[in-house]
Amino acid sequence: MPPHTLLVLVVVVMSAPQRTWGFAGVAASPKNLEALTPEGLKDESYEPPSWLRNGHLMTIYGAKRRIAPDFEYRRDLVRTPDGGTVSIDSQIDGERRLLVLLSGLGGGSQDSYVKCMALAAKKRGYGVAVVNMRGCAETEVTSPRFFSAYRGSVDDVKLAVSILKEKHRPDKVAALGWSNSASITINLVSEADASAILDAACALAAPLNMPASDAHLDQFFHRAVYDRNIASGLAEKFRQAQSLFVVDDDDDDQKEEHNDDA
Repeated sequence: MPPHTLLVLVVVVMSAPQRTWGFAGVAASPKNLEALTPEGLKDESYEPPSWLRNGHLMTIYGAKRRIAPDFEYRRDLVRTPDGGTVSIDSQIDGERRLLVLLSGLGGGSQDSYVKCMALAAKKRGYGVAVVNMRGCAETEVTSPRFFSAYRGSVDDVKLAVSILKEKHRPDKVAALGWSNSASITINLVSEADASAILDAACALAAPLNMPASDAHLDQFFHRAVYDRNIASGLAEKFRQAQSLFVVDDDDDDQKEEHNDDA
């Protein structure tokens, strides 16, 4: 992420009727954390290599040079109440703990950082499921709505998690979201019924101030590098489904003529 973006690691552990918030696990309930992972959550900091301390360099290097590991998924499609489609890519082999991954804006299960996290979780005894937002990871757009950081996407994630829980019956469920999906994760756990859905959640690089982050993208370098790449990806997703969002002028004229005749 660019250095101007507010980076935050928020670990949330829910236990009804009380919810505990902590940064890097410092204030999280040890009892719940030990139940969630064999080792608990270690309070450690990350020290990047001396040549990779610049935020721009770290972002670009990771995007261009990170090698995605081999990680095979099974895909299930979820139809939402409004006719939309969300895909779930998973590798679950009877594990009692489930980690739900939510990629950054426009990303999905095939992104290298998602696969790296999925593999790391799998090695630690988690079943893994990646919830791909509408239009992402080659998920067909079937309704005139994409994804957002709040209403709609939060409901989609809740629906996907409920289906995973019903199908696999895990003892514990944790969610981890990056960037825009980190905001979705935070919004989800802020809702009253969150503790019935998740046992823990982690938000990585959440843009807590969306207008401020958007304003930074208007700077020359950010506009030329980040905004250009983000916009091109989103524009392609919209282009593939534009018929669902744009009504042809001829169709409008025909509807008006039909109404006049009626």
